[in-house]
Amino acid sequence: MGGALILGLLNSGLYFQAFSSFIEPLGESFGASRSVILLAFSLANLGEPLIGPIQGMLVDRYGPRWVMLFGITLAGLGFVLSSFTGSIVVFIAIFAPLVAVGQSMGMLQPAVATVSKWFVRKRGQALGYTFTGFALGGALVPLVEYLIHAMGWRHAFVVIGVTIWALGYPIALMMRRSPEHYGLLPDGDASKEHAAAAEKASGRKVTEVDFTLKEAVRSRTFWTLNVAFSLRMFVVASITGHFIPMMGEKGISSGTAATLLLLFSAVTIPSRLIFGYLADRYSKMRLMEMLMGVMILSLIVLNFSSATWHVAVFIVIYGITWGGSGASLIMAIRAEFFGRKNFATIAGASSFLNLGGVVAGPVVVAIIFDAKGDYQFVWQLFVIIAGLSTFVMFFAKRPYPNRPLAQTP
Repeated sequence: MGGALILGLLNSGLYFQAFSSFIEPLGESFGASRSVILLAFSLANLGEPLIGPIQGMLVDRYGPRWVMLFGITLAGLGFVLSSFTGSIVVFIAIFAPLVAVGQSMGMLQPAVATVSKWFVRKRGQALGYTFTGFALGGALVPLVEYLIHAMGWRHAFVVIGVTIWALGYPIALMMRRSPEHYGLLPDGDASKEHAAAAEKASGRKVTEVDFTLKEAVRSRTFWTLNVAFSLRMFVVASITGHFIPMMGEKGISSGTAATLLLLFSAVTIPSRLIFGYLADRYSKMRLMEMLMGVMILSLIVLNFSSATWHVAVFIVIYGITWGGSGASLIMAIRAEFFGRKNFATIAGASSFLNLGGVVAGPVVVAIIFDAKGDYQFVWQLFVIIAGLSTFVMFFAKRPYPNRPLAQTP
């Protein structure tokens, strides 16, 4: 869990949240428009959706370690080699595929799948702690900004690539398969009797199911969840990819915007932990729907903000919902609905279906910006899409396979 947290920190702070810091330097260096630069970012997010199903099957069958070592190698290489490119076409051709496959196989799905396999009763809390690393990533964005201004984006890319290798390899070597593979029980339970007593003390009966990918795909819930999550990711990925330029339109400098990400991290960390705790005690879907309502509220605040303190209010409200309704709760819902045995495979297939939101969002927003010259229409569009996501979630009901259920010990 600690290793997955650090990988989330690196992926978020050096890449996902930090990429908006590179938009202007890359545009100036290559003479490219914002939409073209964001295309590189969006294509680099294709890894998990495109190779997710295959990657998931490899993790379920062989464990996460070698999959992650391969991915970390490619992720670091993507940053290092991209720093030597002389045109935007070559940059995209190198950065997009290497980082796409690398960050997916080395820093995202395998680590999360591993945590999901080791916890059942405490899964919400475990994933909440795991994804605190992703939230903490905001604290690294000012450092990335400093590196860009001090040594240029090319040297900053080299530093990022080497850092991924230096920290990623040892963490990958620590990863282990499911507890049953080592004769252990989930949640750190010493015995079945201890697990039964802990479940009774929690006051919530946990029923485990194990769907195959074929069974999951045949359920209406699988498709309903993926449509809802894709719509949510359209908004989240777009705001992340355009954050610093968006804040510039609100009259906020890039340095101040990077500092606001520290506030964002400060809010999302307790949000992940609190809602991770609540997810083990209350309906995960009801919590998700409530948090999406909060997201809509935050986006309305963004639409009407005209001062730095208005934006700070948006950051706080959005940070609560971004942290609480983020990947930790999404993964906990998938694991509860479809089980642990084939979790990585099913999560990988889901990632493929979330392709539209993750990849299309930042590019569509960039195209709208290039056409209109501002983000005014985009902010209104975010409210509509978040509302659609929330509406679809109300139709997601827990599925059950057409065979006997396994009761957790």
